[in-house]
Amino acid sequence: SNFDYWERHATSFSHIAPMRTSSATLTDAGDPTRVSVQAVGEAFFDTIGVRPAVGRQLNDRDADESAPPVLLSHELWTTRFGADPAIASRTIMLNGAARPIIGVMPAGFSFPHNTDVWMPLRIPASQRANARSWFLGVVARLRPGVTIDDARSEMNRLARELQQAHPGRQKDRGASLGPLPDQLGVRIADRVLLLE
Repeated sequence: SNFDYWERHATSFSHIAPMRTSSATLTDAGDPTRVSVQAVGEAFFDTIGVRPAVGRQLNDRDADESAPPVLLSHELWTTRFGADPAIASRTIMLNGAARPIIGVMPAGFSFPHNTDVWMPLRIPASQRANARSWFLGVVARLRPGVTIDDARSEMNRLARELQQAHPGRQKDRGASLGPLPDQLGVRIADRVLLLE
């Protein structure tokens, strides 16, 4: 619910996107193995300014698919799928479910947390309404002319508003923000922040 509030009220950002880290068992293209999975909001790739090297990025309709599609890391594509040039017409088996592959991210890109697979983030309405559920990371891109200090000031104000509206569940909650780490592996857009 905090992310929903930030998304509606924060004016410092041109893009803001949630993300959630998990893992899955990959059971095709070799022996079963665990892979790092990042479920991301539709604005994630626009926020960080990195495009797939092969295929297309996720869009706002993908989360509604019965088998939502995925993007692969360049490393997973080369090590498990032999850098198949027709990869965007294949599927991947994750936790026993077939998912269509729609593309591959650039070599060296694995943000965040050495991600192997990116997929659309689905947040059920019941979970969105649960204000005590803390499971999302957030990335945002500053609007032109907005400084990090401006954004920090605004996020502190929004945190105070949430604390006043919900003193019990928002006690000791807020948002800290700073530039993304330099070790992302590929050049990303300037003015992109990580909110924690």
